[in-house]
Amino acid sequence: MLQEYLKDVFKTYKTSDATEASYYTDLKKLLENFLTSKGIVPNITIQPKRTMAGIPDFTIRKGKELIGYI
Repeated sequence: MLQEYLKDVFKTYKTSDATEASYYTDLKKLLENFLTSKGIVPNITIQPKRTMAGIPDFTIRKGKELIGYI
């Protein structure tokens, strides 16, 4: 799982014009794979709307239950 993530990150890096947000889909895929391996079917939103916690890069939910922000 981690090796696949690192391959994805390197592939994104090799484009030579990647920004921080360019890596978000790579991290989302890693989080989905990890949580699924733990029996959790996640719903992950990249760059969700502003919340009481500020402006997170990710919101992670299990169904409608909030697991956390990144």
